[in-house]
Amino acid sequence: MENQTHEHDDSITSIGVELKGDCDLEKLNSWLGNLLKEKGVDIFRMKGVVSVRGSVWKFVFQGIHMLFEGVQSEEKWKDGEERGNKVIFIGRNLDRKELNEGVRGCLYGEAEENECESSEKKNTLIDTNLDLGEEGEIEF
Repeated sequence: MENQTHEHDDSITSIGVELKGDCDLEKLNSWLGNLLKEKGVDIFRMKGVVSVRGSVWKFVFQGIHMLFEGVQSEEKWKDGEERGNKVIFIGRNLDRKELNEGVRGCLYGEAEENECESSEKKNTLIDTNLDLGEEGEIEF
C-alpha cells in the first residue's frame, strides 16, 4: 500500500443544537428556508427531531445542501417524556452562535407556552417539502 496523506479541512465541522421547549413550525420553516437560501451550499447535511407546539407527534426533518424535507413522524411524544429539539448541522464555515440563536428564535416563549393546549389530532402544517429553485425561491 502506498503512503497516502490525508488532508484535514478545519473549515468542515458539525454543530449540534439541543433545546427544551416547543417550536413554532412557521418560524422554523421560515428560518430554515432563509438559512438554506443564504448558506445552502455550505450546509452538507442537517437533520433533527423537534417538538411542535400543539402537536403530540414528533416532527423530523433532513436536508442536503438546498434540499429540505420535513414530515410528521409516526411517533408521538410519550406521556412524561420531556419535549425538546435536537438538530445537527454538518458543513463548511458553520457559525455555532448563529445556528443556536436561529433554532432558539423558533421556540415559543414561556408566557405563550402556558396558553397552548396539546392536540391529539395530526397537525397538517407539519407536512412540508422545501426545495430551493434556481433563483433561490422557496417552493413547497
